[in-house]
Amino acid sequence: MPVYRNHILFLTLALIMLINCNGTKMMTKTDKTVMSKPMGLSADETNVHFRVFSKHATSIEIAFFLDDLETPAQTFPMSRSDDSIWTFSSEKNGFNWKYYAYRVSGPTGNEHEFDDTKFIADPYSRSVVRKNNYLHPSRTIIDFESSFNWETDDFTRLKIEDAVIVEAHLKDLTYHPSAKNSKPGTYLGLVESDQNGGIHHLKELGVNTIEFLPLQDFGNIEIDYKNPELSVFNTWNAYEKNHWGYMTTFFFAPEISFASDGNETPQEWVGRDGKAINEMKQMVKSLHENGISVIMDVVYNHVSQYDENPYKFIDKSSYFNLNPDGSYCGTSGCGNDFNTAAPMSRRMIVESIKYWMEEYHIDGFRFDLAAMIDSVTIDEISKTAKNINPDVMLIGEPWGGGKYNPKQLANQNWASWNDQFRNSIKGRWPENKDYGFIFGQYWDNKNTKWYQSLFQGFTQKDNGLYKDATQSINYLESHDDHTLGDFVRIATGKIGLHDVVKTSDFIHLSDEEMTIHRLAALALFTAQGPVMFGEGQSWARSKIIAQTDVDEPNMGQLDHNSYNKDNETNWLNWDDKETNIELFKTYQTLINIRNNSKALRNPSYDARIFIESKNNLALGFIATKEDEKILVLMNPSQKDKAEFAIEKGDWLLLYSTNEIDAWHKETITLPPQSGAIWIRVDATSKDSILLK
Repeated sequence: MPVYRNHILFLTLALIMLINCNGTKMMTKTDKTVMSKPMGLSADETNVHFRVFSKHATSIEIAFFLDDLETPAQTFPMSRSDDSIWTFSSEKNGFNWKYYAYRVSGPTGNEHEFDDTKFIADPYSRSVVRKNNYLHPSRTIIDFESSFNWETDDFTRLKIEDAVIVEAHLKDLTYHPSAKNSKPGTYLGLVESDQNGGIHHLKELGVNTIEFLPLQDFGNIEIDYKNPELSVFNTWNAYEKNHWGYMTTFFFAPEISFASDGNETPQEWVGRDGKAINEMKQMVKSLHENGISVIMDVVYNHVSQYDENPYKFIDKSSYFNLNPDGSYCGTSGCGNDFNTAAPMSRRMIVESIKYWMEEYHIDGFRFDLAAMIDSVTIDEISKTAKNINPDVMLIGEPWGGGKYNPKQLANQNWASWNDQFRNSIKGRWPENKDYGFIFGQYWDNKNTKWYQSLFQGFTQKDNGLYKDATQSINYLESHDDHTLGDFVRIATGKIGLHDVVKTSDFIHLSDEEMTIHRLAALALFTAQGPVMFGEGQSWARSKIIAQTDVDEPNMGQLDHNSYNKDNETNWLNWDDKETNIELFKTYQTLINIRNNSKALRNPSYDARIFIESKNNLALGFIATKEDEKILVLMNPSQKDKAEFAIEKGDWLLLYSTNEIDAWHKETITLPPQSGAIWIRVDATSKDSILLK
């Protein structure tokens, strides 16, 4: 089925499929003994050990390879213990194999997928070499010790309330020719100093956190298009690509295609040298050196229905949710549902998080379709991660599998994407004229109290979703759905949903569009809670379906679901940034204000005092912390002015979307579609205002 990334569609599909899926599996007494033994490849001073769990296998062989990855140089039987751990050990001295894989035999039946004709890489692989086709055949690289020198690097320990997050795809940031990158689309290319994109852009913008779309090794090639001889008939993805990466294959290994020894040449084995490990670590280290935290988007709820994911062939029924007939559940709408509550699944997930933190110094995680992760596993993740770094950022996508659970995640002390903020500020469906605040209306018949709650952390004290404001990840754009730029273009009538872009100046924002974008940015960066925005949002990026030679009927139209396009639809065109440089400067200014204002970042519930206006669409508040006071006023109305009675004092204007009307004593009048930020200077030393 297609990869559905829209959560409303998720809920509809998932509710239909959920009825047939198995429930949570309980941990047995023998399951508990499994937890004490290291899985995958491990070594002590004298021996090397290989361990894999399979409850239902009847025999497992381990196969070792040298340069020939198709034919093993030698195979050995593995021994099984009472707790279903299969083990092979060898003396470390003289051990010279390069790669290994398993060959697993077991019973037949729909609930099993054993196939002893296949070599299956270790599910705990820290690095793999893989063949470029949709089956994702892989071999595990044998590497006993890490050689990377972190020097003094550690976690950034950024508090989540201080986070200004840009969500980005690693390749998109550097691959377009306009990036002028010598290593485009790679870990090392991202931190290359002399370029237009990558780390140069992040530093210029002023963000302190980057949230990468998946970096764990994933099925980047999808099943052949319209090939009737294959098990699944692909009618939806003519590109045969999974660009975004939401189909994890190896949960401990970095994605090969972003490494210097990776490529996408069909049927070629890539990643033989395992360079992805040290190159990804170097990227993280360089980002940290520049004050930028790293969040990884991780996918533990489903895997691809096409590739040879190890868990399918090692013990399908121990790791997946299955229908009564033994087939895979697909309530995610994206593939085969992983059973996070199964004992060994839970162990893998928790150990995976621990591994990425300890070995890669990852500062946080965004969990895809987090509503599909069981509550016990969520608690185990939190306990383990916070024991390593108390400031770790744990963020859930609060839907999936027919559920919507931001409140539950909050009660388990996770943050989550606040789609209520997104919808209320911009709207939900531009094609249906479903608009919000920035278009001069309250979304979905909401009221002033609702909007005040959104700007005060949307907490449960105000019938919101979160325990406190640190859990509300406020955003207006992500990889899903239309970019904010395209949403505004559709809403203002610049283009229809199915129109083809024909003019070269399409990217350039009109005065009307620029006004809306400035108001949107002001709302985003002054809301209480962490901030996230999409790659290219700072210049109203457009996703126009690029001209290619594939069977694509919608070329030239806007794309709201570009998961499959590894082309200029997704790659950031840095010339477009210059086209809308004034909006980019707006983002720079507002990020600078937020980074330097302790009042705007203050997550305390009582840190904001709201100011009423006779214009019921207008919003105003004073944010406070210690001796700092920040005044924020917004008037989204398209025709009416808004007047606010302001606390007496000396206020310095920091930012305004456009010129404001005269200031009469303790009264400020805002024109339609405008907003501004002031700081009270008689309560704060001017020397502490680090805003330029």
